[in-house]
Amino acid sequence: MTTTSHSVDGFAPARVAHRSRGFAAAVADFAQGDPVIIGYDGECVMALSAAAATPHTTAELVRHGSGLLFVAMQSRRLRALRIPAMPAELDSRCSNSYVAVDVSAGITTGISAVDRTTTINMLSDPSSTPDTFRRPGHVVPVAADLVVGTVATAPQTVLMLASLAGGDTPAAAFTTLVSVDHPCENATAEEGPRIAEWLGRRFIDSRSVATAFYGWR
Repeated sequence: MTTTSHSVDGFAPARVAHRSRGFAAAVADFAQGDPVIIGYDGECVMALSAAAATPHTTAELVRHGSGLLFVAMQSRRLRALRIPAMPAELDSRCSNSYVAVDVSAGITTGISAVDRTTTINMLSDPSSTPDTFRRPGHVVPVAADLVVGTVATAPQTVLMLASLAGGDTPAAAFTTLVSVDHPCENATAEEGPRIAEWLGRRFIDSRSVATAFYGWR
């Protein structure tokens, strides 16, 4: 069963602050717009508050990531914006991806960090409407509603982090982190802390995010 998307906060009423000072610092960094690296399922993603993204931090995701930028959102919000889901095979690893968008005004081609930041910001803006966006574009929205009894996916994890960081419309931009040792491959979870230290960013693991979100002891 999938939770209703408006219940992303209410789904974890027992949620408490995580004991780890490092984790609390990572949430604070995320809330103020700094990218955070999250270890997940043997790999890493670099995530960024969609509301607080800037051209500089968006460029950082592009520079150290795969180049493909996603925004984890609630499916209810995607329906309200009339952004359609991408067709997907049953065994697809991207079954919750939606059609890529750009904002419909105030940008150039849509591919620059400046343009993609504008799109990312507007996807998190509660005042946005269907007319705010055009398709296709250069930012891929992903439905990240929580599913009871399953291990959270990377989009669900970054959306939980966005919820922990606060905001009226939780949304998070993210990309797969690329390895420094093997730049044609994705960074491993073991490599993540070292890359985070090199970049001056925080590293946390997905279980820590779930623990804080659900209030597990």
